[in-house]
Amino acid sequence: MEHDLVEEQAPPPPPATARRAGGIREISKPPADTSPIFRLRQPAAGTRDFRARGAPFVEHEDPRYAWDGFWGKFGALIRQPRPFNPLPAMTAATDLPLSLYLFGDWGTGLALARAVTDRIAGQLRQLDGARQAHAIHLGDVYYAGCPDEYESRMVPLWPVPDERREEIGSWSLNGNHDMYSGGHGYFDTMLRKRALLRWHADGNGAPSSFFLIENQDWQVFGLDTAWNLPSFSGAVLGRPTLKDYGGQNGRLTRGQVEWMAARRDDRKGCILLTHHQPASSRSDEGQHSRHAINMLRAAGIYHRIDAWIWGHEHRCVVFKPKAERVNPVLRIAPQFCACLGNGGVPVPEKNFHADKQIADVLWEEDRFDPRLAIYDKRPVLPFGFGRIDTQPGSFDFRAFDHTGRERFACHVLRATRPIL
Repeated sequence: MEHDLVEEQAPPPPPATARRAGGIREISKPPADTSPIFRLRQPAAGTRDFRARGAPFVEHEDPRYAWDGFWGKFGALIRQPRPFNPLPAMTAATDLPLSLYLFGDWGTGLALARAVTDRIAGQLRQLDGARQAHAIHLGDVYYAGCPDEYESRMVPLWPVPDERREEIGSWSLNGNHDMYSGGHGYFDTMLRKRALLRWHADGNGAPSSFFLIENQDWQVFGLDTAWNLPSFSGAVLGRPTLKDYGGQNGRLTRGQVEWMAARRDDRKGCILLTHHQPASSRSDEGQHSRHAINMLRAAGIYHRIDAWIWGHEHRCVVFKPKAERVNPVLRIAPQFCACLGNGGVPVPEKNFHADKQIADVLWEEDRFDPRLAIYDKRPVLPFGFGRIDTQPGSFDFRAFDHTGRERFACHVLRATRPIL
């Protein structure tokens, strides 16, 4: 790996201010770019990675997305998906303010993916115990959620060291690539690792894919939008679509919705974490979580969510406040919405600009400076992660790139609402 990175100490979050109207406040613009050159070595000749342009995992170019995905799904048809655990993980409750380190679509094992979790690990080392920290992967190991992919591409790179597994939360949401081979690797390999099972375990000690992190001011719900796939025959017949069988669209189990409705406390703010998105940042992207939204609305809890953060798209995007949005799905979405799917997949400039951006984007990571990340001899979109630091009635959101450099920051104030 050809890089020389110096750990940067993150600036302290701005103090919370008392206001009654909710929304995004105190937006900071990205600083001038002084990031170091970061080049990625290609896999050695003769490895099992079979590739179109000489490099694996490149968005829209690597044929193993389709090849491994097909064989994973074919195998899952024969073996059947891993049974869903209907019990939630034990609630992670604390009296401390929360620090959430969020990174999505990270499971490639590439050097830039390692850089992302190295930067998270560096920030975790700077914590002084005044906050409860949680490292949360928003889902997807590549290509098909096989056990060996977790063992080689995720477990060795996890940002929380094993000796700190009791004090720092470790979570990994279920994504469509996790389910391509039936979810067996996700539930029975990844979630059974000690650092994750410590937090993902239900009351019986079995791994669960949905959870609640809670303190006196905030509830953070992590829901599984990938497991509830229709049968193959149902998808072919249009109930609902063939793409849903591939896990492209987010769907919830009824039990998760009922559990969230029962646990939702309107005296506290609410942050929802999923793999799938309510709407895309790109006008030609048809993937979505309409099924999940409809279930949350029917249960009377969708309007009681203050922020929704997801992965799935290999982008880092912050959306405009609700009142400024045009997209009808985003107009009813929570006040703060962001995509953090730039944790592990290389996106070349051609692919990035082939997608049309929608009008509701407030900020996104869009740098393709050749001084930054180089992969397959081409500039690619910088990888990165997000961080949320909670205070009573508000939180600070920051987006970082793979060097640890802060790219965007804002203060999000929760709107006051009557307790129902």
